[in-house]
Amino acid sequence: MHKNDDYKFRGQYRWMCYELTIFTFKIFTLGDPVLSLSIRPIICSLTMLSLAGVIPVTSAAQSPEIRKEVKTLSEQLLKEHNVPGIAIAVLKNGQPSWTVFSGVADTKTGTAITGDTRFNVGSISKCVAAWGVMQLVEQGSVNLDASIADSLKSWSLPESSFNSDRVTLRRMLSHTAGLSLHGYPGFATATDTPTLKASLAGETNGAGAVHLIAEPGSKWQYSGGGYTMAQLMLEDVTGISFAAYMKREVLDPLDMRSSGFGWSDSSNAATPHDENGVPIAPVRFAALAAAGLETTCNDLSRFAVASLNPSEPSTQAILKAETIQLMQRKVEPGTPGRSSGLGYQHMQFGPTSTIGHLGSNAGWEAAMFLQPESGDALIMLTNGTNGTQVQRPIFAMWAKTLPRN
Repeated sequence: MHKNDDYKFRGQYRWMCYELTIFTFKIFTLGDPVLSLSIRPIICSLTMLSLAGVIPVTSAAQSPEIRKEVKTLSEQLLKEHNVPGIAIAVLKNGQPSWTVFSGVADTKTGTAITGDTRFNVGSISKCVAAWGVMQLVEQGSVNLDASIADSLKSWSLPESSFNSDRVTLRRMLSHTAGLSLHGYPGFATATDTPTLKASLAGETNGAGAVHLIAEPGSKWQYSGGGYTMAQLMLEDVTGISFAAYMKREVLDPLDMRSSGFGWSDSSNAATPHDENGVPIAPVRFAALAAAGLETTCNDLSRFAVASLNPSEPSTQAILKAETIQLMQRKVEPGTPGRSSGLGYQHMQFGPTSTIGHLGSNAGWEAAMFLQPESGDALIMLTNGTNGTQVQRPIFAMWAKTLPRN
C-alpha cells in the first residue's frame, strides 16, 4: 500500500535523535521493536556526531571501510526487522562509488540480492515519470503553466467550488494543484487493474475519485492522483501507452534496460514480504506514474548519475540541463520540511538536506537521496514492509560522510 513515505522516514529519524538524547535502551515509536544492543552503540555514536556536525568528510580511501560497516550493519538489521534483502548504492562526486547487497530476493528460493534484482520503488516512480512529461514541455507539445484541460482531453476534473482552470502541469508535478488522492493500494492481478479513466473517476481504484480539495496554487497537498492525470495526459498527447513511451524515450536512453513501468515476472524480480518476512503477492497499478516503476539498484544509480550531472551530453540527449535544474528547484507554496520540485521532493532529516524521493508499497520500501551541490547520493531498495527500519540507520551512517558547510 502506498503510504505517507516522508512521514514514515521522518518520524523514525526523529525517534532516533530522541533516543540519543535520553540514552534509553527501549523505544516505542510507530510500533518499532527494540533495537539490538549489538548495533545500538554504532547508531548512537554515528548519529550523535552527525547531529553535532563534527564528523569529517570521508575520503575515497575510507570508502572500503564504510562499505564494510554498512554491510555488517545491514545484515544485522535485516534479521532484526524481518526484511529479506536490501540493495544499496552510494555515489560520490556524481559517480558510483560503492554498493552493498545483503539478503535474499525471495525467502522461499533463497536467491541472493544483486545489483540487477528488480524492485518496485513506489513513489520514486514520480521522479522518473516527470522526465517523460518534461520532454513534452521541451518539445512544445504541452505548456507547463497552461490549464491541464488544454492537453488532457480524454478526462476532466469533476465540477467543484474551486477553479479547475488553474490546475497546471507545474502544479500537478509539484503537489500544489489542490488535488485529492494521496496514493493507491494497487490490484492483485492484471485483470483487476482498471483503466486510467476509471481509476481517475474513482470507480475501481479503491481510493476514490481525483477531485479538487483546495484552490490550485494555494497550498502543498501531496497527490498521486495528479500524477495519474499527467500519465493520461501524456498518452493523450503522444498516442501511445505511458509504459511504452517511458521505455523508449527515458529508460532505454538512460541505459535503464532492466526497468519498466508495470509489474514483470522476470527471473530477476524480487518478491515482496510482509512485516513478518512472509512472501506476499505483488500488486499491480494502473497509476504507473505515481507508483508503478520496477527497477534495479544498478538502473536507479544510472538515473541518479543523470540527475546529478545535467550538463553531460548523455543526459542532455534526454532533457536539457536547464530543464533538470528547474525540476530540482522548489515550487512554492511548500510547508515546513515538506516541499517539491517537479518530480523531485525536497527532504530535510535533521541537519541533512536532500532531494529525491521515498517509495512505499505493500512489501516494498525504497529511498533515493540526492545532493546536487556535492554530487552525493544514497539509494536503498528493500523487499520487506519493515524496510524503513533497516534504511534509517544506514542513512545516518551515510549522512556523516556528507560535506559540512
